[in-house]
Amino acid sequence: MLGLVESSPDPDDRRAVKVSLTDAGRTRVSEALDLRGTAFFARLQDWKLEDLESFSALLHAFNTSRSD
Repeated sequence: MLGLVESSPDPDDRRAVKVSLTDAGRTRVSEALDLRGTAFFARLQDWKLEDLESFSALLHAFNTSRSD
């Protein structure tokens, strides 16, 4: 195993299991997010402010809309 997650019994419900990131897991997630963020911002660096504002508004609408 990679040792990125650990599990433990839920103290409130013994039928359930809690899964959480280890320190190594948190490091790997942080590294992945940093890499994605760097690539994302590099692609946007030459955009006009009004284009960024429009993109941001549309992305926000996309992420908050649900069709459940």
